[in-house]
Amino acid sequence: EEPSRIEFYLTFTDEQGRVLDPAAVGIPAGVPREVPHVVELTPLEGGHTQLTVTERGYTSREARDVSQAGLEQTLDKLQALFGDSP
Repeated sequence: EEPSRIEFYLTFTDEQGRVLDPAAVGIPAGVPREVPHVVELTPLEGGHTQLTVTERGYTSREARDVSQAGLEQTLDKLQALFGDSP
């Protein structure tokens, strides 16, 4: 069976890989030090795949909204690159 779920924690780091405090580098308040993510891949008809990304842990609506906007922009770019290619 093909893998269908990936779970990971996103952290903000410097060039040397040291974990940074989000607030100290200008990330909006409400973004946790570690952001849990779940990526799910669901097969669809016609050989297509649905990608669902879930982020958790935000403590303010502003932080959630900023992250959602960034994630949507990233997914839109991926769709443009890989969307309907054979």
